[in-house]
Amino acid sequence: MSPSQKEISEVLLKKRLQIIWGPPGSGKTYFLALFTTRYLSTFTDTNKRYVIGVTAFAKDAIANLLERISFTRNYYKHYDKFTIFSMIENVKRDGIEVCEEEDLSKKIAECTNGSIVIGDEGSQLLVSDAILAIECLNPKTGKLIVAGDHMQLGPIIKNSYPTFHSDHPLIFGSIQQCLMRREDRSIIHEENLKEQKYDFGPLTTQLKENWQMNEELNGFFQKIYGRNYISRNPNLKLALDDQKLSQLEDLRIRRILSPESAIKIETDVVEKIISSYFESLKAEENQKLFIIAPYQITIKKNHMKNI
Repeated sequence: MSPSQKEISEVLLKKRLQIIWGPPGSGKTYFLALFTTRYLSTFTDTNKRYVIGVTAFAKDAIANLLERISFTRNYYKHYDKFTIFSMIENVKRDGIEVCEEEDLSKKIAECTNGSIVIGDEGSQLLVSDAILAIECLNPKTGKLIVAGDHMQLGPIIKNSYPTFHSDHPLIFGSIQQCLMRREDRSIIHEENLKEQKYDFGPLTTQLKENWQMNEELNGFFQKIYGRNYISRNPNLKLALDDQKLSQLEDLRIRRILSPESAIKIETDVVEKIISSYFESLKAEENQKLFIIAPYQITIKKNHMKNI
């Protein structure tokens, strides 16, 4: 485990409620699978039953987490340590038993020792949906873990809700934002997220390693998630054979795949799209365009052209 993964694991064992803030590339789902596998594999008393329930905002997200748990269990050869049940039929990995809702409810009800509910993609999981899983927890010993990234797209709310006072729990949004609290337990409203910067109270801990991006790409995300969000693979790049790359007949494909020219190609494409957009406007239209890009060269080049 990485330093922040170890730190969060220790916190999860001590607390009954914890929010895991996982930025893009931090491996939220992998960490949840790893924690689940190690947690359930530590119990050797076969007379006691421990249950970990997982949920998310969509079936695909649940299936993805279950499949990752199955993979992790097999990787560490803990086949006989615990059983994985699913109410979703289209899980794609062996070792996951499909179970009817009624049967699964009975298995959970039989658990009197300890139970955990994990909500993945918690920033998109509505409170009203999460409650269905939370109700399965043992009220005396149960634990709730919510993992997500409140900086990303939240749940789509179609209804109109009444206006409450500022201290009212945010029960009409995501379960993650509903549970986030400051040190004094006050609510963190959406308009105050920027003010909080990277400290979202004692209930929230952050995964601080980016496993999917190199140093250059991660630099963009550090502006959002803080300088402590480091790249675990700073020199990560495409594993291309230069000789084979040079033999590709299509020059455009060769240039796009080339690490040295990829950024320039992307910048040129963005420039052409923007130019074509303005050239296609009606004569009387006077519109502005807001450009968001991870590379300064893209912004500067288009800014210099007064586009």
